[in-house]
Amino acid sequence: MLAAVKPKRTTRRRDGRATRQPVRAHRDSLKARTREALSREIAFISNPDFFGMDADQMCETAWENAKATSASDRNRVDGMPAHLLRLCSTPLLQGDEESRLFQQMNFLKYRANVLRSTLDVDRPDERKLDQIDKMLTAAACIRNRIVNANTRLVVSIVRHLADNHNSFDDLLSEGLTAMMRAVDKFDYDRGFRFSTYATRIVRREAFRMVSRRHRERSRLVTGASEVLTACSDEESPSRMTESAWLTVDKTLTAMLERLDHRERLIVRARYGLDSSGARRTLRSIGLQLGVSKERVRQLEHRAVAKLRQFATETDLDP
Repeated sequence: MLAAVKPKRTTRRRDGRATRQPVRAHRDSLKARTREALSREIAFISNPDFFGMDADQMCETAWENAKATSASDRNRVDGMPAHLLRLCSTPLLQGDEESRLFQQMNFLKYRANVLRSTLDVDRPDERKLDQIDKMLTAAACIRNRIVNANTRLVVSIVRHLADNHNSFDDLLSEGLTAMMRAVDKFDYDRGFRFSTYATRIVRREAFRMVSRRHRERSRLVTGASEVLTACSDEESPSRMTESAWLTVDKTLTAMLERLDHRERLIVRARYGLDSSGARRTLRSIGLQLGVSKERVRQLEHRAVAKLRQFATETDLDP
């Protein structure tokens, strides 16, 4: 006599749905988190003092310090515009405090990286993933505190370079970006302050930005003379004053803005007015726009005709 086949049991919730689907979805989510964690690079500065330190205690300390710093960031900074008060209100760091923060930030990154190396996509571990996120979040809190405490250093450097061609906000953004990179690369164990290291990097990047924009303006003015020559039947004067060139620069920029996107791209590329400063062929522009070389020539002629009309409407006599 054949034994009766015992039916399989399916665990169901109160609403009658099987629980397999949520479990599978959760596991797929953990696998995706594991892949993302393994693909993410965690950069840190190693130090022998890392051994014996407690990551959990350091995370709690980082969050407590972040709350305390946020509450103390209401101090006013004399002589600072209103929109910069919030950026520069974090108190400056003392030497010992600065070294301790850099040590904690790099240690948390180090521990997260060690734990990350033990992950397995086929056997995802939610506890490890949560610990990695916890340590990286605490490290980011410490990093933000260091950045905020040194923002006034960036302000003091870039404000002397601001002028009509280089706005203070652009220089500040460039300086802050450079300072953030400096925070990630600074080795606190070498014995000197972070401000010494960051000042050189911020000043270098700010000067590079000013020099780059100066070269771009020079190329624009040089290209402007060629475009205006093509747009005018009369020969341009052989000598022009600096103020006349500035007028040409502003006028050409305004004229180009009146062209449509394709015409503006073609004129800039054909006369070397883009950031590269090189003149491009009709064929290369056509490949970029997805049209034939002849169509690019037609669009160029149409754009030049428009510029000639704009030049007639605008007094360009130097």
